[in-house]
Amino acid sequence: MDSKQLPPMPPSDAGSLEKNYYDHFYQRSSRGFWKNNEVNYINDKPFSKCEHYFMQKATDFICNKCNFGLMGGVGLQVMDGKLFYKNEQIMF
Repeated sequence: MDSKQLPPMPPSDAGSLEKNYYDHFYQRSSRGFWKNNEVNYINDKPFSKCEHYFMQKATDFICNKCNFGLMGGVGLQVMDGKLFYKNEQIMF
């Protein structure tokens, strides 16, 4: 192993912690490595639909309601809170 490369971290998923997965090459187990750490799991939730109202800030376009943003580019502009590219409205 290259001395400048860190070894991989043991898995922290519930199954590996329950089975106490042991890596023989690096000689460490999941529970032993993660025992003093807090393991958090984030459940993905679908995005709620937003009726975007964009405002231009410097060269960026940011929705006032949900903070979705785009970096400005040639041809992008905001009119009445709607985003347009070459005078065609971009629908989300």
